[in-house]
Amino acid sequence: KMTNLSSFSQDYPKAGDAAVNGLFGGLVAGVGMAIALVTTGLVTGSSVASTLARFDPSNSSQALTGTLAHLAVSGTYGLIFGLIWSTATRLMRVHPSLWQSVLAGGGYGLMLWLAAHFVLLPGTQSPLRELAIWQFLSAHLVYGLLLGWRVGRSGQQDLSI
Repeated sequence: KMTNLSSFSQDYPKAGDAAVNGLFGGLVAGVGMAIALVTTGLVTGSSVASTLARFDPSNSSQALTGTLAHLAVSGTYGLIFGLIWSTATRLMRVHPSLWQSVLAGGGYGLMLWLAAHFVLLPGTQSPLRELAIWQFLSAHLVYGLLLGWRVGRSGQQDLSI
């Protein structure tokens, strides 16, 4: 029995690999989210710089600082998703398909939006609060779907090695 369990657990990425996959997935998804926000911002009359400056944690409205802060948060949340997804699939002893990973990522993006909209941002003076609900929600869904896609692709490649 130990041999079967040992060979089974070798089919899954190690925690470090899952964290790195999530980190890179979060960065890719963060770029996608930024593109979605910039695009909807342009449609609603905001410049690229002003949209990206909303992420500046110092509220000094610096687009570069906002962009770097956004990518740092995106990578961190991606790392967390990678660890959760890897742990969940290992505990359930399943090898999920890519679409299952994408759906899980979409759900994760929705949870991040709920946390940001109802818990993290209400008591702050963050310019992110000025975004329309549909704009902020759709950007988080883009983030989650891209994150799930990237982490799912990485997981499938790990299995083929």
